[in-house]
Amino acid sequence: MASNNKQTPRPTIGGILAIISGAFYLIMMVSMSVATSIKGACPMSGDAMNHPYGSCMMVILAVLGVLAIVGGIFTLKRKYFRWAVTGSVAAMLPFSLLGLASTILVALSHDEFE
Repeated sequence: MASNNKQTPRPTIGGILAIISGAFYLIMMVSMSVATSIKGACPMSGDAMNHPYGSCMMVILAVLGVLAIVGGIFTLKRKYFRWAVTGSVAAMLPFSLLGLASTILVALSHDEFE
């Protein structure tokens, strides 16, 4: 539902923040994976990465990261408002200030989406 209103930079900024937040989640997931593989290669490294839910946290971070990036892309295109909101909420879930700002900006720019 596109309107004749002037387009503001809010969706662009919100989409960029969601993509950055999603990239951070994917980087965290990869670093956890590397740390776990290093732990497997070096058994003397201690029990710091011996968390029982480590692989579950990596999957959650990967899903949130992908959702945030996809939602950020749809926000930049100003299409599919529900996906844009889903992506910005996924960017906010483990309480990220970038995700919070993205969610606020996407919510305020509802009129600019098709």
